[in-house]
Amino acid sequence: MTRCPPLPALLALAAVLATALGTATPAVAAAAAMEAASPAARRYAACLAQARTDPAQAIAAASRWRDEGGGVAAKHCLALALLAQGQPKRAAAALEQAAQDMEAGRGLPEGMARGAVTSADLYGQAGNAALLAGDGARAYELLSRAVTQAEARPGLQGDLLIDRARAAAAMSDFAAATKDLDRAVGLLPGRPDAWLLRATARRKTGDLAGARTDIDAAVQLAPDEPLAYLERATIAALGQDMATARADWTRVIALAPDGPEAAIARENLVNAGPAEAAAPAGVSATPGATPPQP
Repeated sequence: MTRCPPLPALLALAAVLATALGTATPAVAAAAAMEAASPAARRYAACLAQARTDPAQAIAAASRWRDEGGGVAAKHCLALALLAQGQPKRAAAALEQAAQDMEAGRGLPEGMARGAVTSADLYGQAGNAALLAGDGARAYELLSRAVTQAEARPGLQGDLLIDRARAAAAMSDFAAATKDLDRAVGLLPGRPDAWLLRATARRKTGDLAGARTDIDAAVQLAPDEPLAYLERATIAALGQDMATARADWTRVIALAPDGPEAAIARENLVNAGPAEAAAPAGVSATPGATPPQP
């Protein structure tokens, strides 16, 4: 699968939440913007800044703020700080609580309009945090809530379907992953990661023809993505097309010579042997902690 970046995604959500609170600079706000911001916005911005520089102190500060009734903003900042400190399970719980507050319309700080950030956004981020914590089942549950609540927002729903496909794959349910990715590709046809993920899911279910079609689309959309070539090489090798496999492994090495994908590609080239040899019995498809499978 492509890399799953819950923290950057949460920081993007922080920008939206900060805008709703009254400042568009959530982490390192300019002095003028901070002067004009509401007290809740200033506290949120300060909390986010501390989450980046001193997560332990930010956890303590956000926890106090939450206990004082800080609501959604406090819980969201707490989640960011927990992620920064490497505690995704606790971050998922904080985000779920924030989503529940948003859903019920409680804990919204002064100046924040309901709907500026939705419970779908927050459930989605909670699911990503759970996935980062290695809990595919919990991630799937949270992301399912998000998908259901994002019906009116096709772009967000497409993103959430991709995330839920990753959760399904984490539980080795590649049929469910494929179904979600079918919908995601329909909603977001220009997203190379959706095509790449569906190619891998189809490969995992034995649909090599469908996998080939999808991976070609991914390569066309992202011609410099090593994971796409690594996946295409794997599909080619399984189909006994070793010329394509070798060419794509070589391309991976050229694109990212020092990356984990290149290490896998080099290993596969060695195992493949001479150009006239058949496909090796074991082709590695996953570069360590960042596998090209959903």
